[in-house]
Amino acid sequence: MSLMTEQRREVALIRVTGEVDLATAPQLQDALLAAVKASAAVELDLRRVTFIDCVGIEVLRRAQRVADRSACHLVVRSSAPVARLARLMEELAHLRVSARVGS
Repeated sequence: MSLMTEQRREVALIRVTGEVDLATAPQLQDALLAAVKASAAVELDLRRVTFIDCVGIEVLRRAQRVADRSACHLVVRSSAPVARLARLMEELAHLRVSARVGS
C-alpha cells in the first residue's frame, strides 16, 4: 500500500493505492485519524485500492465515528473492491449469529 497526504486549505486529501489489509491498515489508520482530528474535512480517495479486508473496513468505520464526534466532514471515494466488502459487512451486521442451531 502507498499513501499520499496533502492539505488543501481546510481539506485534508489522503490518496491510497494498492492493498489495505492486516499489515497495512495501521498505517492508514494513523494517517486517517490524524487528518480527521486536525481538519474540518477529509477526502479519502480509495479509487486505486485493489484489495481491502475487514480490518481495513473497520479502520474506515472507526474514522467515521471519530469524524462524527469531532464535526469533521469525511468523504470516501471508493473503488469496486472497497464498496463490495463494505456492503457485505453491512449485511452481515444484521445477521443473527449463533454457535448452535436453535439458539
